[in-house]
Amino acid sequence: MKNDKRTDDLLRGYYYHIYNNCNNSERMFFEERNYAYFLGKFKQHISDFVNVYAYCLLPDHFHFILYIKELDIRIDEGKRRIVSQAFSNFFNSYTKSVNIQERRSGNLFNRPFKRTLINNENYLKDLICYLHKNPMHHGVKTDYRNYMWSSYRDILDNKSDFIRSNEVLNLFSGPDNFKESHITGYDNIVHEFEI
Repeated sequence: MKNDKRTDDLLRGYYYHIYNNCNNSERMFFEERNYAYFLGKFKQHISDFVNVYAYCLLPDHFHFILYIKELDIRIDEGKRRIVSQAFSNFFNSYTKSVNIQERRSGNLFNRPFKRTLINNENYLKDLICYLHKNPMHHGVKTDYRNYMWSSYRDILDNKSDFIRSNEVLNLFSGPDNFKESHITGYDNIVHEFEI
């Protein structure tokens, strides 16, 4: 989990918890289709730079567990495109679309987006559980296992090319431990990332 190469303020070769909410406690997703559109924009702007280990989208905020790839991606006549710029492009692109849809103006997201370096495997596993149980914590859903806009089902079904399902299941030593850890491994960080 270590490497010293920097991509601006995000280190290549490291895992991060990336999360953010909307300005003025606004909604981020106004219609059901906005969730899929947000993930599509994420794939378009961010996927070249990261591996996704978990995500959860809620009406007014989002969470991702990401690994910053150790790639040198060069575009625009050899200028380096940095990860934070890719995130900025992603947020701006989504905001423009939502602003048109909702006839609103201005920034949708708080700036800068929040990020926490994940420095050990136990913390990584706890955060994955935290993300998946977040819909219950915020009263959006009573059973996290059936929430459509998190990676919990994607990981267990192991059919998504967006999520590193095999790596996540191996991290938890298989699907049974993955499910059990969501029951037992969540409470110690429940209030760390209040949004």
